[in-house]
Amino acid sequence: MNIKLIEWFIGFVDAEGNFQIIKWKNLDNSLNISYAFHLSLHIKELPLLEYLIKELSLPGKLYIYPHRNEVRLAITKQEDIKYLISNIFIHYPLINKKQRLRYLKLKEGILNNIRYFPSLDEFNKFQIKEYLDPLMESQFLNLDIHSNSHGNWLCGFISGEGCF
Repeated sequence: MNIKLIEWFIGFVDAEGNFQIIKWKNLDNSLNISYAFHLSLHIKELPLLEYLIKELSLPGKLYIYPHRNEVRLAITKQEDIKYLISNIFIHYPLINKKQRLRYLKLKEGILNNIRYFPSLDEFNKFQIKEYLDPLMESQFLNLDIHSNSHGNWLCGFISGEGCF
């Protein structure tokens, strides 16, 4: 796998990605939980998403919404999200704190197969919990701003958030 492209992709996800924990209420007020990763872009970026899917062997499905000029990569199957965790995000940390925390909550839920909460209060405790992933935190704390990998992340982040 192309590690430079993975680092760029992680920077791009830091800017544009969406880690989701989706809940729905049961009749007894308990909650079922599912997880998703989405990357939504302008429809003109369809070739970029197709390239990333091919080069990084990304699972999931592309949805095209011409009426909104949008294309979305949706990764919703638990085994596909595990692929992202084990093969993509293992290489380099998310630097954006909000994204990193959203990812770590999703990662904990997926890896521990958390699919149910007995109440909204229990779900809220899960949501406000601070998460630390020792591997990701050590990568984050040991970032060398002069390293090539940081430059790859930065290029990905600017691709998502930059404006010239």
